[in-house]
Amino acid sequence: RMPGARDGLALAAEARAAWPTLKIIVASAFFPRRPRPEIVDAIFTKPYDTLGLIRRIQELIPDSSR
Repeated sequence: RMPGARDGLALAAEARAAWPTLKIIVASAFFPRRPRPEIVDAIFTKPYDTLGLIRRIQELIPDSSR
């Protein structure tokens, strides 16, 4: 958990509002509430599915060599 009153989902919402095209992946063992789909692009819980995480990152980041 993050220190202070703001949690990671609040930070993600602020980042999305400031930079709408920013890709946001949330990774945590603890979700007090499910993130809204308009705020995050992917959600991973611990223990992570490493290959799934890598695949999702590749999907979210455009590959300039294609």
